[in-house]
Amino acid sequence: MQVVDAAGRPAARGLRQPLDVRLHAAAWAGALDLAHVRVAVNPALPSWVDLDPGSAPPVTPASGARQATPAGGGSAPRPALGALSHGKATLDPSSMALSAVVPASSSSTAMSFDTDAPVATFGRPDPFETDLSAGALSSGIELDLPAGPGGLTPPLQLAYSSSSVNDQHNAQAAAPWVGSGWNLGLGSVSWAEHNTQSVCLDATCQQNPPPAQWEDSWQLSDPFGTAADLVPPNINVATFNEDSTHPITPSPITWHTAPETRAKVVSIQSPVNAGPCFRVFLASGIMEEFGCTGDSLQWYPGGANGATLYLANWLLDLITDPQGNQVHVTYQRDLATTPGGFTYPRDIVPATVEWDSPGCRDAQTGCTSSWAPLMRVALAASHAVTHVSGASCGPNGSLRCDDPVDLSGRQPAGLPAPLVQSTFVLNDAAVQVRTSGGAGWNTLRDYRFSYSQAGPSQTADPVSGAQESVAGQLLLTRLQEIGADGVAAQPARTFGYQYVPEWYEDSLGAPQPAGNCGPSWNNGQGSHPNPTCLLWSQTFAGTGVYLVSADNGQGLSESFTWALARNNDHGVVSGSAADPMACDNTSVQSTYPCNMPDDESWSRVVLTQRQDSVARVTQAGQGGSQTPTTVTSTWNYSYQVRTPLPAPCGNCVASFYWGNENDFDLLDFYNNRFMGFAQTNVGLNMGLPGGSVEVHKFHTTEGFGLYDPSQVTCNPIDNNHTCIPQRDPWSDLSNAAHGHEYELDRYDSNGSTLPATWWRSWTTATR
Repeated sequence: MQVVDAAGRPAARGLRQPLDVRLHAAAWAGALDLAHVRVAVNPALPSWVDLDPGSAPPVTPASGARQATPAGGGSAPRPALGALSHGKATLDPSSMALSAVVPASSSSTAMSFDTDAPVATFGRPDPFETDLSAGALSSGIELDLPAGPGGLTPPLQLAYSSSSVNDQHNAQAAAPWVGSGWNLGLGSVSWAEHNTQSVCLDATCQQNPPPAQWEDSWQLSDPFGTAADLVPPNINVATFNEDSTHPITPSPITWHTAPETRAKVVSIQSPVNAGPCFRVFLASGIMEEFGCTGDSLQWYPGGANGATLYLANWLLDLITDPQGNQVHVTYQRDLATTPGGFTYPRDIVPATVEWDSPGCRDAQTGCTSSWAPLMRVALAASHAVTHVSGASCGPNGSLRCDDPVDLSGRQPAGLPAPLVQSTFVLNDAAVQVRTSGGAGWNTLRDYRFSYSQAGPSQTADPVSGAQESVAGQLLLTRLQEIGADGVAAQPARTFGYQYVPEWYEDSLGAPQPAGNCGPSWNNGQGSHPNPTCLLWSQTFAGTGVYLVSADNGQGLSESFTWALARNNDHGVVSGSAADPMACDNTSVQSTYPCNMPDDESWSRVVLTQRQDSVARVTQAGQGGSQTPTTVTSTWNYSYQVRTPLPAPCGNCVASFYWGNENDFDLLDFYNNRFMGFAQTNVGLNMGLPGGSVEVHKFHTTEGFGLYDPSQVTCNPIDNNHTCIPQRDPWSDLSNAAHGHEYELDRYDSNGSTLPATWWRSWTTATR
């Protein structure tokens, strides 16, 4: 906003009285947290804003979406703004208008309305993020459960995945109920919506901007290993309240999965609300039901007064086999109340998993009155850690002590806490049986979970400059199986962790305030007026902790080493751009392009070494002395980023991400998709001759481009640039088959190829 004189030039001074600024949100922003909207006064302007009435700057040929610095012509003159400050907007529920009082003492004043995602977590990692192509570590501990009729047994596994830590970039997202990196859930169908409207780049568009263009997305995860995007038959499908204005689509609807999983997914009319619930039919004959019971739905309030419900998750509530045997899941909920008096489930976790009901045989419908199970797992969760192994802190009301706190009521206003977040911690999982449906439960074994816990911290959010409460730590450090008598116990498993931060840089943005530059190497120059550094972010000690040791208490000890892999978007200072560790050297980190190696994307923490040590006892002959000997096996891992890219942008050299060439707003923080490494080398000292190496080659990203340049226009970031269109549809083999291995070579210690080269071909198909 500028005060101008009669000639259209900025006036010598601003206004004596503040401005009353109103944003009419209407219905298109209902899913956002409108109750905690903040106002930033005088933030740094985006690079495409040009308020100078002078002549247009020269045009330079470069891809606007991924250009680190203009190739010539420099930046447009920037208006002088006042000091950065923050306030809180007021919502009028009747008109859906947000209002704020903004001082305009300078001739130029900038302001923006900002809010946050109300849901802290969404979905699970892509299934191909959990193997060698992703530099990931995954492992699982099966809970020992008695088999039910026909062998149907709940697939309960305490699973660790470093990819779930990699993908958690929300600093306010607390660890799940079994600790950072671990999961003991049974899956869900998750929903989110995205505003796909492009940024306005010309004056006409800025004066009459188009309305928001909301598109929905769904993800499926289940306990049998399915993890995929759900694709509806058309883009207008709506499964509950959302902001595209589409009504709930009548059921049934058949969905596809991406990637293809051979599972048939159908949404049917829910028996408990106006929308659908989901059924998934697996190739094995198993049927799963999601969100068809009242306690298996997780929703949050939005819109005016928080009176509109938005369904975030449909949780697994039923499993059946072809013989009609069933598994039922019930849930416990943490109910929270909004300032407007609306109650909703802030967190939902399993309470019981039950099976083997002799009077129930139905492959299609969950039994109700006839349900009398003889086996179950009772999951004891609360807001406080019962079994402490390490640091501890007390609960904060119905929040865990590591949960972020709400800073929106402070002066100046900080960021609110997410409406939906993890507030439970699992303390015990009791495996129980009984002789009849009316008898009491007897415990066979109890899995006891022990944790180390630390409270949240506070930092300045680089995007808004407001103070933000960052989630603390919840780490599973000990797991022990206790016998039926409550005394006898198996040796305890123990776990250790290390914090390794991931980084994000964005050459199209600047941090708030200008000096909030984070790491010392963040000194790059981008397409924005800040001469000091780029917009940045990082993972914190509560969201960036990785498993470094595991001991089963019976002689097997494992250790894991991690390193930071960089994207090498614009190349490296020295060495190969295919080397993701080339910019980790402190001597080059502050030099371009290593001072922005993950431009508009996230770095990736990867596994570089695994060691297994086993204590073996040897004996010197009959009756001789016994000597313990430690035998260690080592695996070393190294990776290569794809370079050159089939769809390179202006100065893009390498990447392990795929994305839209036209997408150059701040949502790059979330929008780009990790596609894995092009090659992983594994050095082994066991199973193959000493010093031998396996070379695994994978399909991976083509880069950043457009679905079809003949149908989609390539938009430049601003008037300083032109755009070079690159064809890069998801359906191309490299993109669609990302993470799939197509070649494996084995080499002896002398470098010669062993007789074990292996190839696999993949093709894309249409339906």
